[in-house]
Amino acid sequence: MKFLTQLFFTLLFVKGCTNFSDLGIENANDAYNKRYYQTAIHYANQILSEDSLNADAFLIRGKSYSKLNERELALKDINSALYLNPGFETYYNRALENFLNQYYSKAVEDFDSAILYNDKNSEVYFSRAYTKYLLSDMDEAIKDYEKVIELDSTSFKAYINIGNILGSLGYGEQAVEKFTKAISIDPNNADGYFNRGNQKLLMNDLEGGIEDLEKSLLIDNKNVNALFLLAELKMKASDNLGSFEILNRILSIEENPRALFMRGSIYLKLEDRTNACSDFNRAGELGYFDAYEMINKYCAKPKKKK
Repeated sequence: MKFLTQLFFTLLFVKGCTNFSDLGIENANDAYNKRYYQTAIHYANQILSEDSLNADAFLIRGKSYSKLNERELALKDINSALYLNPGFETYYNRALENFLNQYYSKAVEDFDSAILYNDKNSEVYFSRAYTKYLLSDMDEAIKDYEKVIELDSTSFKAYINIGNILGSLGYGEQAVEKFTKAISIDPNNADGYFNRGNQKLLMNDLEGGIEDLEKSLLIDNKNVNALFLLAELKMKASDNLGSFEILNRILSIEENPRALFMRGSIYLKLEDRTNACSDFNRAGELGYFDAYEMINKYCAKPKKKK
């Protein structure tokens, strides 16, 4: 059984605390905050036509381009803003843009520079931690998440991410402790229960794992990952009807090809080949290629005798 490890990452472009007197900048920022990115670009262009060295206009235009997935234009403008006004805001925003471009080492360098200007911002440590995780620098990622907790003791997401890293390194008991701490901070945190349940299952604590998954679903009944784990566990326990019910819940949330394939397998066990083949065919259409093996084996039409 394959379990999912997923870390939290929040991509938050920061806006400086400067009280802009320029009406154009205020309008651009207002449009950006309302997600009117083309409008923000329009205001920034107006400003730059009058003041070609306005760092704030370059920055808001770069952030707007980023939201529109114009990666090259975004990085160019943020670089201009950084050249004109180096500081926490510009370094942090360039770090995030480098992250989006998957320039992870460059992103870490910019996070480092941002921290030199402001070492009390928990978001920058959180972002750097996740980037280091993607670079497989697990020890340093954990250190940064611990710094997040030092600055913000309520950050249950930092505890969950540390737990997932520890679990991936084989430190199951320590991982469970971190997930438990996350739950104590926010008892209505479905992800804390899900990740703790996931880890308990990996440690062969089936009862504890199932209990946590069910608690997760009481908080978030549309947690597809938790539903899949429960469906797989019930299939392994030969509880086909229980698994069938859970798969139907998943399919009521989304048309998931894996759920269709699993439900088709149950139909097959129940000797309902018509519905089994219907699910296999739909799973295949949605890109679940394992379904074609089942289609060829159980659903191919017999050749007519001459």
